[in-house]
Amino acid sequence: MENVCIPIHLDAFALSEDCCSGASTIAPYSQPNYVSLRLNSHLIQHDIQDHVAFHLARDPKKNPRIANVGNPNGGLEKHRMGIHLHWTLLRFYRTADSVAQNAKTSQTTTAVQDAAQPKFKPIPNRWLVVRHVKSCEPANVLPTYQPWVIESDVWRNITVIADGVDLESGVSPFVAYGCSPTDVKALDKQAEVFPRQQIFAPGLERR
Repeated sequence: MENVCIPIHLDAFALSEDCCSGASTIAPYSQPNYVSLRLNSHLIQHDIQDHVAFHLARDPKKNPRIANVGNPNGGLEKHRMGIHLHWTLLRFYRTADSVAQNAKTSQTTTAVQDAAQPKFKPIPNRWLVVRHVKSCEPANVLPTYQPWVIESDVWRNITVIADGVDLESGVSPFVAYGCSPTDVKALDKQAEVFPRQQIFAPGLERR
């Protein structure tokens, strides 16, 4: 099978200490409201939200996205500086079919699927991100090439996540159903489940 290169829309946000000076404001990451996921008519809401909370944009030094607000002398979070990437899946993966549209289903299927429910195509679950540094100041501080593998379908309980992992930027705090279909408390456990993990992959830059 030959490799196929398909372009996708990519946004890059360069965040540095220079962006945190003067009258600049930074929007913090949106935190999920797990209470709204409970199957209760008084609490349940839609689970679609903006990636960042623009209405909470504020002074970087008082912003939990890049500052250690719990420690007055903590300063900025250095590990959150750099290039933040955000890419959009192709429309092919963002459109769905219904069972009613695909009438030619197997007669041997035992499970009955609700025809009103959309059926999406499986999306890529492994992403290779390679950083190519052409120049930097001071020189030779960063490697010319540095690769990471993003595993988007990995979900982990908070008890097995390493202490050094940033729960706001290193994982995705959103719904990842990995429980038994008969578990009536599956949504109540979502506050402890984090999808996605990134792995530094040395050696791939030479391939």
